[in-house]
Amino acid sequence: MSREFSVAIEMDPDGMLVASVPNIRCFHGQAKSLNELRFG
Repeated sequence: MSREFSVAIEMDPDGMLVASVPNIRCFHGQAKSLNELRFG
């Protein structure tokens, strides 16, 4: 079974990218680059 979710990506004041999945509570990650965020 496959599902698709939207991911919200924001930059914090320190320049870190913060990603979250609004439909999944407490699901988030952070990284210095988009590439690291995707494959980190």
